[in-house]
Amino acid sequence: MNAKRYYNRPTLIRRRMYDPMVKAIVLHTWWSGFSREDSVRVLAIRGRKTGRLYQHPVGVCSYLGEQYLVSFYGESQWARNMRAGTEAELRDRKTAQPIQGIELAGAEKVEFLRFLLDRYPVIIRVWWKLDAKRATSTDLKMLAGRYPVFRITAA
Repeated sequence: MNAKRYYNRPTLIRRRMYDPMVKAIVLHTWWSGFSREDSVRVLAIRGRKTGRLYQHPVGVCSYLGEQYLVSFYGESQWARNMRAGTEAELRDRKTAQPIQGIELAGAEKVEFLRFLLDRYPVIIRVWWKLDAKRATSTDLKMLAGRYPVFRITAA
């Protein structure tokens, strides 16, 4: 990866209003997402430097029978903490599932990103400003360099 890591900082509205609202909805209501395979959960992860517990709403995507997390902002703090192997859980209203994240790389990561482009073209256009139908292998390599992807396994 480049010496300079890509990070698209969330807006103040996102950090102060949207994320806390989604976190509250996931933790206190029955809603957990848009489809049976994929869900919105709260990732509770220990800081790699402070040891403090941080909570972030994340999308969990299912692919070939396994679950994945994608850091849509790039090198976010939760992605760095996951990479460092700190303690993590996926939470919703009823459960707290201890997890470990295994970062994808190379062809496996590009294959997953291609699946993501095909499955969620509107989300990809809004978040990553990329037309999924016209995405080239160069675009996929660029995405693979910018956005961490983790396969979730039980801890």
